[in-house]
Amino acid sequence: MARRHDVRRPSNGYPQEAHAIERQRIKQLFEEGSDCFRQADYTGSIVKWSEAYALHEGLGLDELWQKAWLLNGMGNARIRLGNDEQALELYSRALIIRERVFGADHPQTARILSNCGIVHHKLGKFSKALEFHARALAIMEQSRHGGSNHLDVARTFCDMGDLYDDTGQYHEAMKCYRRASAIQMDAADGAEADLARTTIGIGNVKMHQGHYQRALECYQKGLEIQQRSLGEAHPVCASTLSNCGLASQKLGRLQEALDMHERTLDMQLCILSDRHPEVGRTLSHLGQVHEALENLDKAFEYHKQALAVREQALGMEHSDTAFTLGRLGIVCRLKGNSQKAMEYLNLAISVGEKVHGPGHPALAVLQHNLAVTLQRQGEFSVALRHFKEAAKAFESQERDLGQGHPYIAYAQESARKCEQAVALQTPAAALSL
Repeated sequence: MARRHDVRRPSNGYPQEAHAIERQRIKQLFEEGSDCFRQADYTGSIVKWSEAYALHEGLGLDELWQKAWLLNGMGNARIRLGNDEQALELYSRALIIRERVFGADHPQTARILSNCGIVHHKLGKFSKALEFHARALAIMEQSRHGGSNHLDVARTFCDMGDLYDDTGQYHEAMKCYRRASAIQMDAADGAEADLARTTIGIGNVKMHQGHYQRALECYQKGLEIQQRSLGEAHPVCASTLSNCGLASQKLGRLQEALDMHERTLDMQLCILSDRHPEVGRTLSHLGQVHEALENLDKAFEYHKQALAVREQALGMEHSDTAFTLGRLGIVCRLKGNSQKAMEYLNLAISVGEKVHGPGHPALAVLQHNLAVTLQRQGEFSVALRHFKEAAKAFESQERDLGQGHPYIAYAQESARKCEQAVALQTPAAALSL
């Protein structure tokens, strides 16, 4: 009888030799996916990491940390593709594994908590996002692996700064960005891309506070760093270029702004889906420039395209959707269709009230623009109520907006002129914000 060679098998039944080959394949897919991600080929990275994850599952490997990494990586790719709900599901699965492997108070767990916070922010769930970021920050600051001066702490401060900026809490946002910047400036190396992001965040606050030249300087500085580290065609650079265009528009450089937004859109459509939220953002910016250029038909078309993208990618109850509805209302009024303008603006306010709550500057802008439309229709008393609500909201935010913000003075002046018009029953001119 011929002698049978024993083949060593691991506990899951796979021969040892096959196990080694498959492990090597997982490692290869892991690296290929990472290369795709660095090159902004996010779909490619998902394909590679999904295959690696399937192999890992099929082999029944014990390295749970590796599964968590793959899930987190796929979540990072999904969020960059605008698939926020799918990203959240992947992060949630990764969080369960990391809590099981490392514990609830480990820095590796905190990184996933931060990512969950980012995706909740993108979905417009601001209080939930802040909860995740606060948990992550508490873990990171108490960690023995870097403590309060670690770059992960700076990144979480930056995430929180983005959140406070979007909720109109500009003073808190600046505190977070300054904390992040201090850590990044002290870092020996590897902090350049992080510092660019923080600089752009500061630019966003300056933009919202009406300091447009300072905002443009921040954007340009951040863009220079990003182009150097990521390459000029990267989608992150495209978004920052669009920010430069927005600041340029506010400074009255309309053709320059238009050129920047058109370049941004071309760059984005080479990499991202035409239904990606960043594409919707650029379409909105193009609509605003065409408003300023009085190309109202083009402005309306770009805002309609932006609305379609935002409704599909973000849903109706999102701040970006409310903003686009508001811009459509302004364009309709400028085109002479006051009834349609009222419909868009009332819908925008309804969404804004759900998303922001009372007193937010974005909601105040919508109320002001509704008042302008009402005033043009001769409904002075109703217009005055909205002008006063908008002015009161801006005044309550003076600490965050900063003294001398143009919106505060303009809203107060509009309310005063409308009050005179009510008394005299004569038209009073006011412009949209």
